[in-house]
Amino acid sequence: MATDLLYLRDADLRACMATVVAVGAEGRRVALDRTALYPTGGGQPHDTGTLAGLPVTDVRKEGEHAWHTVGEGALPVVGDVVTGEVDADRRWALMRTHTALHVQLVNAEIAADRPIEVGFLPRSTAVEDEDLIRTTEPSRSARRPGRHGRPTPRLCRGARDLPSTAHVGRIRVVKTESEGKGNERLRIAVEDA
Repeated sequence: MATDLLYLRDADLRACMATVVAVGAEGRRVALDRTALYPTGGGQPHDTGTLAGLPVTDVRKEGEHAWHTVGEGALPVVGDVVTGEVDADRRWALMRTHTALHVQLVNAEIAADRPIEVGFLPRSTAVEDEDLIRTTEPSRSARRPGRHGRPTPRLCRGARDLPSTAHVGRIRVVKTESEGKGNERLRIAVEDA
């Protein structure tokens, strides 16, 4: 049974009950039937938190399971029902940075508090939509209302996206780095508004 990745449908979920489906005692890893904890992937760091009262130090998606590496203490066994909790402060900081990089808007546009809404499209529709910002899962999309009736790019609200642009705060460019012809990498700081 594949792990149900709850964070894909509810970015605000901070805890869930789950059943242990596999345990890797040598690496202190636990796989669950469902999880609210976001794994490392796509350049994004994993969530931390607790699982059955044990600190979660890493989360990795491998095959059909999300594996949670936990700290010292008695490991749960297959069949145990456990509670997984997300470190809310870390998740919020990661969400702010992730959303800031997604929207790449000037601070005035962020302050406009544009909502980011979840929506689902059939894959066949999503791949043909040129205004859709591509993700690794093209069947998910979200829509940001246009300004003055003009269409705008659609943003995908997943586990690391905020409910609206106002939650990002202020974006300050700390450094720019050349990434080759015509490409620059921006190093940013996200600050409270």
